[in-house]
Amino acid sequence: MVTLLSCLVTALVLSYATGFMLKLRRREFGMYLTLGMTRRNIQTLFACETGLLSGLALLVGMGLGLVIFQLLAALFAAILEIPFAVSAYSAQGILLTLAVSIGLFLLSTLASLRYLKKVRVSELLKEAAVEKSEKHPVLWCVLSAVTLAGFIACLVITYRSLMAAFHQQDGVELLLWLAIDLGMVFLTHFTLSRTLAGMLLRCGRLKNRGTNAVVLRGLSGKMTVNALLIGALATLLVFAIVMSNVAFSEKVYTDLTIEKECPYDVMALFDLSEEPGVSMDEGRETIEKYSPITGELDFQLHSLGETTLCSSIMGYEEMGWTDLYMSLSQFNRLLTGCGNEPVSLEKEYLLVTDVQGICDVDFSGKPVILNGQTYTWGGSSTAYPDFARRLFMYFVVPDAAVEAMPQPMSGQPIRWKTTARTPRHWCMS
Repeated sequence: MVTLLSCLVTALVLSYATGFMLKLRRREFGMYLTLGMTRRNIQTLFACETGLLSGLALLVGMGLGLVIFQLLAALFAAILEIPFAVSAYSAQGILLTLAVSIGLFLLSTLASLRYLKKVRVSELLKEAAVEKSEKHPVLWCVLSAVTLAGFIACLVITYRSLMAAFHQQDGVELLLWLAIDLGMVFLTHFTLSRTLAGMLLRCGRLKNRGTNAVVLRGLSGKMTVNALLIGALATLLVFAIVMSNVAFSEKVYTDLTIEKECPYDVMALFDLSEEPGVSMDEGRETIEKYSPITGELDFQLHSLGETTLCSSIMGYEEMGWTDLYMSLSQFNRLLTGCGNEPVSLEKEYLLVTDVQGICDVDFSGKPVILNGQTYTWGGSSTAYPDFARRLFMYFVVPDAAVEAMPQPMSGQPIRWKTTARTPRHWCMS
């Protein structure tokens, strides 16, 4: 899509530049024909001159582009805090750029040569016609208002699609609306440029100042092409801004995901039921080869084997889920050990999960009775670090709720060490 969009803009720019050069030299070519030069001579002269200028521009442009590419790569590496290395150039990309540029140049040149072959000498010699006023100014004002309103409406719908994509994990509709937004950007700038040109041309006081009349008359002569270029350039700028924001958002999302899924410098997962397996002592020895473990913190998950809360989640029977509880004091020790703020609960339970669909389930009508005390739903969150790996969810409750409750999942120590400068965390599960 980016390649096609770039080709479209390049074609518009080349056709505009070639037509502009041809327009400036119309009377010159007409004079050559009057003095006895053949049309083939004129075509050869024009093709050689434009080919020389285009070839030089292509070489200079590609050279600068290759250098600027490395500078931009270094800039993005510095912003995203990743090591920078000189990026390799794609031979396929360079060849594709050459092929597209040469092809577009040939098309625009052939169109100009065809014009020189069929145009009359009288048309070349006469003064070029210039639009003195924009046609249908009221219509363009109405179209500008309509496209601007449509663009705003598309932005609102795109925002709603973005919010829905986070919950439904489906971005097809969002991509469709983003494409429509780019189209509306083009149409909005195209109609606004035509409207603005008409308003300026109808303002006599503005035209009579300095060289404004010459500039406005020159713009009006190619208003359609100018409007197309303005729309295309605006679309490219919006696309570049959107992609830059997407890159930064992806960087932030990746950092948050890593911090959530692995809030430690080293995380080791052991399945002690499998053979051959690695024992906890062997895991501890492996970690201490890199740095000594100076402290440890154990936590347990409790369960009565009931499904009072899990029954609200679709598919819990197939997954074999039961209600698992963690005491509030242990949960807060885990949070503060990783530098997070502790939470507080009073006769409430907190659902901690990694799955957004589970987090969206409403537990407001699901109180649970533990040790003779009723606890109501105090909220759900996917933002906390994933302490209990390989579990879809568990419920944090006050300490009194899990007193004397069985511990089907225990002995999962979380360990960390502290260096002289900053705390470095280690985990064994």
